[in-house]
Amino acid sequence: MIRIEKVTDIERLLQMRMEVLRCVFSLPDDYDMTQLLEENRKFYQESLADGTHISLQAYYVPTPKAQADGAEVGGKNGYSDNDPTADLADDAVVDPDVFIDDAEYVEKEMEEKESNSEQEGENSSNSKKLCGCADLCFYKEMPSPDNPTGECAYIMNVYVRPKFRSVGIAKGLVRELVKIAQRKGAGKIYLESTKMARELYKSLGFCDMEDMLRLPLQ
Repeated sequence: MIRIEKVTDIERLLQMRMEVLRCVFSLPDDYDMTQLLEENRKFYQESLADGTHISLQAYYVPTPKAQADGAEVGGKNGYSDNDPTADLADDAVVDPDVFIDDAEYVEKEMEEKESNSEQEGENSSNSKKLCGCADLCFYKEMPSPDNPTGECAYIMNVYVRPKFRSVGIAKGLVRELVKIAQRKGAGKIYLESTKMARELYKSLGFCDMEDMLRLPLQ
């Protein structure tokens, strides 16, 4: 299940955001996250409220009922081209079977995750089911021939917990964000990628940009 999160889900969003930052930046366990936590809290409160930011989170929920009802695994790599979030409803969801290639594998990993939850410190039902996240920021650049409206979107915070990787969750999250960006009128969609994720993004049509530079300020 992919869910569009709301401001009321901020604690869950922050939990995953801190996990992402620790992973991406290889932060030690004793790293003080206090400032980052509060700055991210303010960011979510402002940007989710004004619509300049979309946060998706993926949950693993076994769906025997969906199987019994004949839910289809559609499209290439198990991903359906049907768009259940077309109206951008706050509680819009995508059934897990449309983006998880191997449901049996995920179910096995889920059972292992639950059995080890006390050791991993993940005792809440949300932690046990939450398997990934991805975010989308909207902004405007100066209009140009290749983007007449100037509307842009930036994909970030794409992350899947280790035990749920390689089953199509990240691809499902990114595809949903691309659809949302297109519906919102974005003429360009950007992202930064780790080496590990480059092939994933290229498989979705993203291309290298050779004409951009960055000035690190810290």
